[in-house]
Amino acid sequence: MDRRSFLTGLGGAAAGLGIVLLPGAADAKNACAVDKKRKVKVCTVALNAQLKHIAAQRGGNTVGKSWLACVQMIFKHHGHFVPEATILKEAYDGKLPSSPWKHLDALSHSWTDLTGRRFATKLEKMHVSATEAAEILSENHPLIIGAFGHPVVLTAMSYTGDRLGGLTLVEAKVLDPLGGRNLRTVSSPEWVNVSFITRISIQKAAAKGK
Repeated sequence: MDRRSFLTGLGGAAAGLGIVLLPGAADAKNACAVDKKRKVKVCTVALNAQLKHIAAQRGGNTVGKSWLACVQMIFKHHGHFVPEATILKEAYDGKLPSSPWKHLDALSHSWTDLTGRRFATKLEKMHVSATEAAEILSENHPLIIGAFGHPVVLTAMSYTGDRLGGLTLVEAKVLDPLGGRNLRTVSSPEWVNVSFITRISIQKAAAKGK
C-alpha cells in the first residue's frame, strides 16, 4: 500500500459520515468513527479474521518460547501450521537464542507445513513506529512486537490522525502467548516501552527439485 494514501485516509472523511472505510479495507478491517468521549475521530485497523491464539510451552526460556508461539501464530494466519519442535530444530538447531528476534536470518528460509505445503519466509526488523505498524496491519499482516517484557502478536490499533499524515496512537491490541489473558491492550504510554517490531513475510516456495 502507498504510505501517502494510507496516511491521507486518516483524515479523509467528514465526521458527519459516522464510519468510513479507509484505504486497505479489502485487506483488513479499517474504520473511523467519532469517539464521543474524546470528541475526536478515532480510526481502527485490525486483521480481517481473528488470529488463533497459541500458548507458549511451559518451562525453560519463557521469553524464547513466547517468540516461537508468536511465529506459529503468524504462520497459522497465513494458513500454515508448523510445530514448535520443527521451528526450533530447523531454525535454531534445537538451541533457542535468548533474544531470537535479533537473529532473523535463522527463520528466513523455506518450510513444509503439516499438510505438506511448502512456503518461504523472510523476516524484517522494523522501526518501532506506530505509523508503520498501522500501515502494515492495514494490509492484513500481523506483527511480532516486544511488549510486557516478551514477544506478543500485534493484531489491531486505534489512533487519531489528520490530513498531513500525523498519527497518535490510542491503544494497540495484542495476543499474548504467556499468562491467562490472551488478548491484552498496549496503551499509548506503554507503547514507548515496545522494544522491537518484526515482520514475517510469507510466500509460496518452489517445489523440491526445481
